[in-house]
Amino acid sequence: MTHDLTPPVQPLSERQQRVRDEGLALFEEFRQAHREVHDRARACRRLRTLRDDVLPQAALRLATLNSTVDNVVADQLDAMPEPLMLPERPELQRSADLLTDVIGYALYHSAFDEQYARLMEDCAVAGTGILQVYWDPGMDDGRGMVRVERWPMEGFFPDPLFDDVQQGRAVFKTAFYPREWYRQRYPDAERFIGSDPYWEPRDGYSPAGEPPVLLIEYWFRTRDPRTGRCEIHMAQIAGGALLYCSRASVFAHGCYPFILFRYRRREDSPFGYGLVEDCVDQWRATCRYAGYIDENARASSRQRFIYREDAGLDGEALADWTRDFVGARGAIGEDALRSFQAAPLNPQVMNFMTYLTDVMKQDSGQNQFSRGEAGLGVTAASAIQALQEAGGKITRLHAAAYTESFRQTVEQMLRILSERIRARRALMVARATPGGTLRTRSVLLLPARAGQNRPPYEVRVHVQRRNPLRVQAHNEFILQLADLCLKSGTPLSPRAIVSLMQGVDNREQILDALDGANQQGGLNDGNRTAQPLAATAGIA
Repeated sequence: MTHDLTPPVQPLSERQQRVRDEGLALFEEFRQAHREVHDRARACRRLRTLRDDVLPQAALRLATLNSTVDNVVADQLDAMPEPLMLPERPELQRSADLLTDVIGYALYHSAFDEQYARLMEDCAVAGTGILQVYWDPGMDDGRGMVRVERWPMEGFFPDPLFDDVQQGRAVFKTAFYPREWYRQRYPDAERFIGSDPYWEPRDGYSPAGEPPVLLIEYWFRTRDPRTGRCEIHMAQIAGGALLYCSRASVFAHGCYPFILFRYRRREDSPFGYGLVEDCVDQWRATCRYAGYIDENARASSRQRFIYREDAGLDGEALADWTRDFVGARGAIGEDALRSFQAAPLNPQVMNFMTYLTDVMKQDSGQNQFSRGEAGLGVTAASAIQALQEAGGKITRLHAAAYTESFRQTVEQMLRILSERIRARRALMVARATPGGTLRTRSVLLLPARAGQNRPPYEVRVHVQRRNPLRVQAHNEFILQLADLCLKSGTPLSPRAIVSLMQGVDNREQILDALDGANQQGGLNDGNRTAQPLAATAGIA
């Protein structure tokens, strides 16, 4: 089916036409302003796949850059944040605990572990990771639930005038879809969609038939003159046609539903710098030096010969190593045939390549000890552990910034929940324990208080400690504390000790066994007490 490139004029109200025209004008302004940053991000993603237009096509491409990015992402996954709700009043403690479980339920059904891994890779590679927080009416068996979704920065256009997204005039989120997608979802408006000027083939690929059309999701904010509060609106535009425009505010909290995670802040820009940008020059240099070494090794592995043309030797037969005999005319002297090899490469080349590789690891915070490698003459386990902990300073620096962004994400989730859920709802939520025991809880989220645009809870973020060495150090401290309590005459129960430990996969089973043993012990004590009482009663 061939789409008409000159679609009919779409009938729009004055407000709808104004929203469409202002949205397209702002989008073009934002797109031009962010073109350089987006092109750089695409180049960094190509480098992630070891495709580089600067290096010669036949040059070696070492995996050092990829392994460094992988280690940075793995470190952040070891420090993955977890939400914790704290009530503003003591009587709300139980509601805060339930709400903590509900947020965990929403994150679990949003596949947050996978989303966070991709988010951390976006930060390391492109410099910026983006999470969108929205209400998904299809979640929880059609009853709806808040969801978080990672979005690539190449399809995100905030206001270039501000480094804070929430201060901008608008925010755009974009993605390409085929026309069939629009026919299925917008059957009434699809015929007004014209040709798309934004489509470019990706890595030489272009789908057959009609080219995809860019869907522009236009988020803008208005201020209510009566209440003085901000309202968030959303419109969808494709091919010059307005597909949707909200009448009422989409979210009561008045914030754009996008949270940015930045590897390193870029001055006067909402986007950040990534690890790949920091290390690409060093990586290219190591690849060049590796190419020199490879070329020299190839040349040195071949033995070449010089022979006099008047010596009567057959050059073609001499070059054929499969022949056992090579004929010659006349006597062969020592000067008739000589062999030679390429001179060995200067050792400084190898040393400098190794130096650049080590510098790349150290500058990124992924030194030998952080990566689990041995070296530097250190063999003591305690010294290695201390160096690993000290080498994680850069990781902790980035984790602190990511934790703050995650806190903002949970705050938006909390506000959307308090706005959309108005009745009791039973959810199968996992307890906040490593055992992951499931139980049904009846949840009633409190609405926002009058005059305030937030529920009465404070969001705190707890950082998981998945690093085995940190878990081991924590558990050793708990055991030392238990020994200290025992010596002071106030021993801790086994259940309390196990509850404080981390990294115990079957902790719930152990706690259940301890509870069962305590109950059995209580029954035995009761039986032993009841026997003397019964005997006394019989004597009486």
